[in-house]
Formats: sequence, structure tokens, C-alpha cells
Amino acid sequence: MRDEIRLLPLLLLYAGFVLVAAVPGLEGDEARYVMFATNLSQGFYSPPGQVDLANGPGYPIVLVPFVLADAPSILPRLLNALFLFAAMVYAFHTIRLYAGRRRAFLATSLLGLYVPFFRYLHMMLTETLAVMLVCGFAFHFCMSFREESAGRHGHILGASWFLGWLMLTKVMFGYIVTLGLLIGLVIYAVWKDSGVARVCRICVLALLICVPFLFYTFHVTGKPFYWGTYGGSALYWMSTPYEGEYGDWKANRLDQLLKSGRPALIENHRDLFEETAGLDQVEWDTRLKRAALRNIRDHPFKYLRNWFANVGRLLFNYPFSYEPLTARTLFYVLPNTILLVLLVFSIAPGWAGRGGVPLEIRALMLFVALAFATHSLVAVSARQALLLVPLIVLWITFAASRPTMSRWDDLAAGPKDEMGRQALMHGSPAGRQRERRHLLHAAQRLDPLTAESRMSP
Repeated sequence: MRDEIRLLPLLLLYAGFVLVAAVPGLEGDEARYVMFATNLSQGFYSPPGQVDLANGPGYPIVLVPFVLADAPSILPRLLNALFLFAAMVYAFHTIRLYAGRRRAFLATSLLGLYVPFFRYLHMMLTETLAVMLVCGFAFHFCMSFREESAGRHGHILGASWFLGWLMLTKVMFGYIVTLGLLIGLVIYAVWKDSGVARVCRICVLALLICVPFLFYTFHVTGKPFYWGTYGGSALYWMSTPYEGEYGDWKANRLDQLLKSGRPALIENHRDLFEETAGLDQVEWDTRLKRAALRNIRDHPFKYLRNWFANVGRLLFNYPFSYEPLTARTLFYVLPNTILLVLLVFSIAPGWAGRGGVPLEIRALMLFVALAFATHSLVAVSARQALLLVPLIVLWITFAASRPTMSRWDDLAAGPKDEMGRQALMHGSPAGRQRERRHLLHAAQRLDPLTAESRMSP
């Protein structure tokens, strides 16, 4: 509890920001989430007589109590302050498993002040909830590799619940987790590793949480494993073959396209949007996917150029078609440049000591890589990469703490055998490497509280 109290200033900062920055009424996508929450409060999800699966039910379910109580919009917005604070608490306890209390507190404090978090903190959108779900998943996932069998099952269920709710909140993760499961099954078939089997078990349980929603989407669309109706739009805009367009999303409907005020944009896409204007969402989604695949087939190098621009948007929220560079871009450029530099510098020690990197850390980094790669294939912005930042900070702190862990465990445990002592004393590279590997593995098995006391001077 002492650690949570030390983090309380972050909660006060978040709540104060929401109170100052929130505006009356609904902004942008907020209306859509409130609509789905209202539908759920009345016993259905997609509006009667039509198919609308623009997003998953993860966040609308959270809003249902506020809709039923007819609560003022400031209350669910203030809930975001609790979500982000809970995310920081989870992040602290996860980092502390590998870096000790002081480093974990410093890393969490800096993470809690990550400027792009504040972009959506005061809005009824999915980003803040998703950050909390990622942090909760990471904590229980890592603990499932450290607890004995009695406590391990609880953490496996916890990791599965957070991951499943993340998939219902950000449906792209339905595909990401499925891909990760397939990779895990292949690795397990080759190596028969119990840790890999645990990762696969968590993925399967997370997918099972989503089965009711997938049954529902199959019922209303007739399509199996169907997560949403906006995938075609994201892929279509990513595949745009026209010069001056960089693959970023612009519109879903004809009226949105016409209101853009961009003559070239309207001329390039008006015909397709007029053809699909009267279609239901499922057929509209299918038609856009076909158009996107045709564009990719006919203009593969333009799609590749759009992909490079998309990576830039994920990292720095730039470039966007027909939009000049503005000061708002610095909102992402400055903090993400620092993160990227630290990430690059952390790769070398991570690779040099890859034999001592715990399986759970490797799995989380694979999760980050799969999420980034999958999102890069469709039209996105830095908003989609926001929830990966806590995992990147976990890795950077872990990599920076490895020499420290080796030193304190060396003092506490000493060399493993006489040969190791002689090797360390006489500076044998082979001996040092062998003992370092042993010390790293031993450090990862230590209880965090014990480890903390042994790290203290």
C-alpha cells in the first residue's frame, strides 16, 4: 500500500486534468460508444434492423451503468483517471519484478507523465481503458511465471481476463492474439516447453472470453470469426494508389468525404463511395476490402510507400494526406523520439544477454512486435500504438537493470562452484559468461521484496 500512496499524485493530476479539459456534449467517436452503451442497456448491441459493428463491446459495457443512471458525462470521463492510475499501479508492480522498487518508481513516474496519454484522458474513448488492460495483463502474465502452482492459476486467469477484455475493446487484438497463439503452438510443437504451453493456454482462455461476442457477430452477419465492420475501410485507405495520399483514414461515408473540402480527395474516391452508399455495413466492408486488395495488387510499390508513412504515423503521428505539419505533431514526436532512442540502446544489452531474458519478457516483446506489425498494415495513427508504451518501458527498464541485478545476486549468492570462483578471480571470459548466465537466472527467481532489500546499499 505504501507504493500506491507514493503514486497518488498521479491520480490527482489525472483527475484535475479531466475536470479542466472536459467539454460539455460529445466529441467525435464518443457519440458512437454512448450509442452502443445505450443499445446494451436496452438488451441489444447492433441497432435493430441493421448491422453496425463499428467497434467491440468492451468499452460500451463500461459505460452501461452511467447510461442507466443517466449520469452526467463528467463521471465516465473521471473514470479514465482511475483507469490510468490503475495502469500505473500495475506497471509499477510489473517493473518491480525485474528492476527493484526505486527504479520501478522512477520508471512508473516517467511513464505516468507520458504526454500522449493526456490526449484522450478527458474523453469517453477506448484508449485509457486499453492502457489499463495492457498493464493488468502484463502484471498477471509475468506473475504466472513466478508464482508456485497454487497462485499461478489465479494469475493465468487474471492475464486471460485482461487480454480477453482488451480484444473486446480493441478488436484488432483478436487477430493479433490469434496469430500469437499460432506462433506459440508451432514453438511448443518443436521445443515442448512448459512456459510456452502456459502462454498458449492464456491465449486460448482469452479467446474463449470473446466467444459470446463472436457468436453474436456470426448470428447477425453469417460470417465466422468476424470482429467488426470497419476493417475494410482501414485497409482501403491504406491502399490508396493516388499521389499525394499517404494511406491515412479519411472517411467512411459519402457525406464525410464531401465535407472534407479536399477536391482531389473527393475526385479520387467519390465513385466508389457513391457505389457503396446504399449497402449494409457488412457488404460495404466486403466491397472496400475487395477494392483495397485490387489496389495493392495493381500498385504494390505505392502500398509499400504508404506502409512507410504508416509506420511514421504510429511512431510520430505524421504524415497525413493533404495536411501540413503542425505544432500538434510535437505532442508525439518529442516523447516518442526519446522512447525510440532508449529502445534502440536497450537492444544491444538485451541481445548480448538474450539467454538470460525470461520467457515472459520475450513473449511480451513478441506481443509488442506483432501488434505494431499488424497495425502498420492498415490505416492508423499514433493513437493505436499508445497502449504498447507501458510494455516498451518495461523492456527498457529491464534491460537497464540487468547489470545491477547481476551485481547484487553475485554478492548474495556468490559463484556457483569453485571453478566459477577461480574464473571470476582470474578474469576468464568463459567463466564470467557462465557465471553471469547463472546469476541472471537466479535473479529472476528471487522474490521481489527480498530482491529489493538485497539491492539496497
